[in-house]
Amino acid sequence: MRRTKAGRDGRASPALNAVTRQLALAGAPRGVAVSSMCPGWVRTGMGGAGAPGTAAEGADTGVWLALEAPARLTGAFVQGRREIPW
Repeated sequence: MRRTKAGRDGRASPALNAVTRQLALAGAPRGVAVSSMCPGWVRTGMGGAGAPGTAAEGADTGVWLALEAPARLTGAFVQGRREIPW
């Protein structure tokens, strides 16, 4: 969701950021962590055969966020198990 073309991801990214932060704030009192993640460019029907990553590599961050990531990442945007600045 980091592309800059308006109409593609240009308007969606700020909305996703805002929703992620609002859900993170709402879930915090109940111990619920909420983050957004990018799988990167992966070989799928959408990514195409030329993508450098596998679908499993793209899914890794999401699985890690759900099962192992530190709660301090709530409200964060994550790719490759690293927080990426909004």
